[in-house]
Amino acid sequence: MAKSVAEVLHLVNFQAERRVLAEMLADAAFAAEATEKLLDETCFYEEANQLLFSAIGSLQGGFELVDADTVMSEARHLWVGKKDFPVSSGYVDDLPEPTGAGVTNAALLRKLRWLRQAGEYAVWLSTEIQKNPNIDSLFTDAQSMWSKLSPKVGNNGFTYAWDTFPEYEAQLAKAKERTTVPGGSFTWPWKSWNDKVRPLQNGMIGLISMADGQGKSTAMEQIAEHWAKQNLHVVVVHLEDMPDYKYNRRMARWSGVPIDRLEDGTLTQQDEVAIKEANEKNLEWAGLYLHYYHAPGLSAQDIIRELERRAAEGLCQSVIIDYYDKLGISATQSRTFRGDGAQWLREADNVEQFKIFAERTGVPLMGATQGNASMYDASQRHGRGNIGGSKKKSHKSQLVIVGSREIVPAGGMYNRDGKLVAEPDEYSPITKWVIDKQNRGKTGSISQWLVAGRFMFVDMQT
Repeated sequence: MAKSVAEVLHLVNFQAERRVLAEMLADAAFAAEATEKLLDETCFYEEANQLLFSAIGSLQGGFELVDADTVMSEARHLWVGKKDFPVSSGYVDDLPEPTGAGVTNAALLRKLRWLRQAGEYAVWLSTEIQKNPNIDSLFTDAQSMWSKLSPKVGNNGFTYAWDTFPEYEAQLAKAKERTTVPGGSFTWPWKSWNDKVRPLQNGMIGLISMADGQGKSTAMEQIAEHWAKQNLHVVVVHLEDMPDYKYNRRMARWSGVPIDRLEDGTLTQQDEVAIKEANEKNLEWAGLYLHYYHAPGLSAQDIIRELERRAAEGLCQSVIIDYYDKLGISATQSRTFRGDGAQWLREADNVEQFKIFAERTGVPLMGATQGNASMYDASQRHGRGNIGGSKKKSHKSQLVIVGSREIVPAGGMYNRDGKLVAEPDEYSPITKWVIDKQNRGKTGSISQWLVAGRFMFVDMQT
């Protein structure tokens, strides 16, 4: 049989389609996620795979055991009235063994589906242009067709009175489930934080502020990794650091290999072993749930548009913004906010846009921002008043945590064993976090130790 254009252009992956189906049959939780959030039948190119996906989806939530026999039976039921049943005998039994990579393969199928649709759009547009069309009409049609290629988030925010009670019952059930099922909530990487800071809930915004170079990106990276370990999709939006630097920091944290050797490639045999072990240990969650979005110079509007696409795909369940102060200016902001105070108005607008995104999609968001110059004096208590720029950043956040580190005095800092850990005039590794705002809990403070060479905060030993 002759190959289709999509096959010739390698815009089809039959093996990935079969692997997703195999994973759905083996893992009921993944099957529910795939049918409800990740995929629809158009993500599958082969008709047999489309039908089997629909059959598995229609069996979700039923009382029948979802296995090869029930899926084939449901597929035949869905095909009633049509000719040439597309699923051959034994096709389901011959699906490959599940590997746990269902989410990865699902993401591949979405990309291929988009490319096929984009290719059809390109053919249509090139054909219409040659017909000497009416420009206004062609522009309207082209815009309409192109918009269909972007996933949409559908929620108009309106809830009928009679729907609020079953929704609240479901909310309570979900909260109770979090107490009995490990993982799946937006807690913190450290016991000291979990003892005093409530987990973020869907649609909430948290804020971390520190002076420049004090470790706020490190804290944000650890929070992102902790959420990903809970099997929650995290998008780390980094507006400053290049991806290779982010990955080196991550590996230094995981493996203990110094970043200078990672950057220079001067790795010892022990380093190679440590890197391999770190990858093997963390690939299961980091390779599926920890996503990065390098967005230097992009505006809040640009970034939110991308996050909405990922949320619609089911691949954005939480967001890390590192950090607000580096956001670019959109054309709308440039026209709207002028003159004195324009910078502060733009900053307030940025946070407002992210807050609206979080509330509309139900995605919790943790942002970071610079502290002003007063934060370098860590002998004083710092709070929201020491945050640089617009105060709206803290006003619109349900949680605000401010960190600071003192300058090491003459004589240096030594540990209990008499080992020098910080020289005079260095910043102390002891970090004081002030919980300055917490709408759902108390304020207070936490002390932690920054292991600078490992890019990680750890709790103080008692």
